[in-house]
Amino acid sequence: MTISKRSRKLLAKLAKLKAESLVLYNALPASREFHKSQAKWRVLDGSNRSGKTFAACVECARAWCGCDPYDKYPRVGGNSIVVGGDGDHVGMFWQK
Repeated sequence: MTISKRSRKLLAKLAKLKAESLVLYNALPASREFHKSQAKWRVLDGSNRSGKTFAACVECARAWCGCDPYDKYPRVGGNSIVVGGDGDHVGMFWQK
């Protein structure tokens, strides 16, 4: 493989990695404390449109993908519980 071809391939891979949403996520200060917490049970509480749902989605994605920067979750064989007001509410979570 030529150097220019290899360079293009590496640059494309780098661009893809930089666009990975979990890598790009920058938590708000209150959310950052939630993500750092080692507590078994945690609750996100805040005002309207304060980023609670987004922080919860990131936390779930990190757990499910095995890429939590604080290494709180097992890499394989874990369980999760998603709670919502009703089935439609939980369904909205899965569609995001």
